[in-house]
Amino acid sequence: MRQWVSRVERGRWVTSRRLHRSFSNNFSILAMRLSLALVAVCIVFSVPEAGAYSPPKAALVIDANSGKTLHASNARAPRYPASLTKVMTLYVLFEYLRDGRLEMDTRLTVSAHAAKRPPSKVGFRPGDSLTVRAAIRLLVTKSANDVAAVVAENIAGSESAFAQLMTRKAREMGMKDTTFRNASGLPHSEQKTTAYDMSILARRVLTDFPEYADYFKTRYAKYRGKTYRNHNRLLFRYKGIQGLKTGFIRASGFNVMLAAKRGGKRLIAVIMGGRSAGARDARARRLLDAAWKNASVRAPEMAAHLPRRNPVFRPSEREQQIRHKLASADGSPAALLFKHLQASAPAPRDEVRPAPRRKIQARLIAKRTPEPETRTQEASTPEPERARGSATSEGLAGPYHVQVGAYVSANDARRRLEAVSAQAGGLLDGHPHQAIQAEVNGREVFRARFGGFDKAQAWRSCDKLKQRSVDCLVMAAR
Repeated sequence: MRQWVSRVERGRWVTSRRLHRSFSNNFSILAMRLSLALVAVCIVFSVPEAGAYSPPKAALVIDANSGKTLHASNARAPRYPASLTKVMTLYVLFEYLRDGRLEMDTRLTVSAHAAKRPPSKVGFRPGDSLTVRAAIRLLVTKSANDVAAVVAENIAGSESAFAQLMTRKAREMGMKDTTFRNASGLPHSEQKTTAYDMSILARRVLTDFPEYADYFKTRYAKYRGKTYRNHNRLLFRYKGIQGLKTGFIRASGFNVMLAAKRGGKRLIAVIMGGRSAGARDARARRLLDAAWKNASVRAPEMAAHLPRRNPVFRPSEREQQIRHKLASADGSPAALLFKHLQASAPAPRDEVRPAPRRKIQARLIAKRTPEPETRTQEASTPEPERARGSATSEGLAGPYHVQVGAYVSANDARRRLEAVSAQAGGLLDGHPHQAIQAEVNGREVFRARFGGFDKAQAWRSCDKLKQRSVDCLVMAAR
């Protein structure tokens, strides 16, 4: 009897355990179904919210060869630039490289402020450093906000001072509706621009600094064991894209600044206010596709004023032998005549150095020193240039010069000086001029300068030259 009762109780216990398991399983399934239902509800109710996100749009496509507008939509309406800002940060950095105040291997120090910048960022710590070359590549690919702050602080002392410099540079370019408050494009209510102004910036950075233009096409950048992929997906997916930059903050939507080239046709496109990166890219594709048929194949008009480098003339072996014999026969009449011709004639064309591996195109320097403290620093810190004989700024009266160009050829610099003298209409009468030879980053340049100014005269003269459409730069004599 007891064994039977025991079996019954054991059976009840087993049945109870089975029922408990079944209930638990059913409850788990029910809970899972409820969770999925809640997720589905959230998705359903979130779709209208995502669809409601509609940042203000703007678009502009121009023919980079002629400057003609091929498409415009709200092109002059105020918009937030987001990380398109970094193209101006790079423009100023390129200026410092061109003028010899920085070199590609110069190390930039990371401050606590820079290290605290929010993403996108590399993740530097205060006291770290990186080269200018690495900074350029990380700005283009990673769009690193901490790197933008590093560049700003190492050039201007603070990011706010650098933003003022950027804004002044924008005004010089004709970007009348652009104001910068930081170097990265992080949200700031006063940091505004237009698609039109961004197109000016894109065109200028490619025209003024052709030797650095390839950086904007960088697809991947390796740094400290990591590989960063460029955010500009059209670099990988659209034929002819030459770079430049993407950007996004919530207030701006998805922005992109593009340069594209097919054959002799060149386009600049600025798309702002995309609801997503995909929507932005799709619109850019449509606008570019429609613009090619109307694009011209002429040389860029902005570069039309740039002097062409004289072709390198190389004397034959026979001519070199004759020159050597004439130069070594010190007492002969022929030698005396040869030396006289050498002393009185301009440098022969065969002494022109061949173009370096990457062509340096002559370009006008249109840089006004940004701030009083920066001007003081320029006046007290010598430029990293190597003087050669009489072709130095010491041979030109000071204490201040007005520079109207920098060229790869002395003859080009002299021609520019003569042209500006004629264009100035007596403004520069009494001021001597000279093509000053210097070496910047291992490259020979000739700076076209007028001398004999005090500081106030130099600035007044430069302002008046700009009114006559002559770009100029005030420099302290060395």
